Amino acid sequence: MLWPDGCVGVKEIDRKSPKFWDDCIDEFLRYYTWDPIFATEDEARASILVVLRDKLRRALADDKKRADKQIKDGGTYLQHRPLYMKPGVWSRIAEYWNSEGFKKKSAAGQNARKAVKLPHTSGARSFDRRRRDYVQKHGKPNTLVVYKDCHTLKNKDKLGQWITEAAKDIIDHYVSLCEKKGVDPETTQIHSWIEAVGGVRKNMIIGHPRLRPSDIYGSERPPPPRKGEGSSGRSPLARLQDDMFMRVVDETLALARANPDEYTLTAEEGKAPADDDDDVDDGDPDGEDTESDEDHDMSAMPHVSHGGPTIRG
Repeated sequence: MLWPDGCVGVKEIDRKSPKFWDDCIDEFLRYYTWDPIFATEDEARASILVVLRDKLRRALADDKKRADKQIKDGGTYLQHRPLYMKPGVWSRIAEYWNSEGFKKKSAAGQNARKAVKLPHTSGARSFDRRRRDYVQKHGKPNTLVVYKDCHTLKNKDKLGQWITEAAKDIIDHYVSLCEKKGVDPETTQIHSWIEAVGGVRKNMIIGHPRLRPSDIYGSERPPPPRKGEGSSGRSPLARLQDDMFMRVVDETLALARANPDEYTLTAEEGKAPADDDDDVDDGDPDGEDTESDEDHDMSAMPHVSHGGPTIRG
């Protein structure tokens, strides 16, 4: 699946090529399905769309970051086109990145990030996502290693330096609390963690966006309500299953970007099957902007499977 012509970002795809999203979702559903007990087809497609839009936005950001490193000592964006983009599309995106409008927008974003009290150094990947990646690689969690990786500088002259004193204070406080209780700080001790980060904020636990206070304290100790804050009816199981689905999406998109030829249909393969089961709506699903899959409360996709025919009749 190639990036659509004439679009330099996700919002332009929404406006100019909304069918692109349907085509991507149709391709995804050739290999994966959802459990109809938890979601209808419309709900499933809407959830896939939310994740897909976010992953595509991040993919483009990653491509720019790679190109920036390669042209640091000379060259242009045009020389570093990813295989999943046509030359004409990449040329327009490169032109946009070099425009004064984009540079002003980028500078404004940098200033906004500098104003964040607890910034991190893990790029688009959150603390929660880094933790999941660490567990996948090493087989067990290590809160201390992941936190330090997310909050220390990576450049050679400042390698290992904490990005802010506040970030260092949090982990020092957390370790101190764990030592007093005689527990291992490497395996997240959630009550000590909540205390170290200053308690529950806006019904969220910093560093654990998939958890809700009610998952920890139960109905007997609900956190005090905050003005303008809604409650979440999502069960811990449903959120865990959403996590599983998003990992499948991540893995699929990573494979597709690494092997574009294998994941691009020929004209013959792209023809829709002539059967009665194909009643996919060609209309544009709700494409409301979502900045991060880490914070989005997805309403579908609790279970997916893969490896064979998937669309249910």
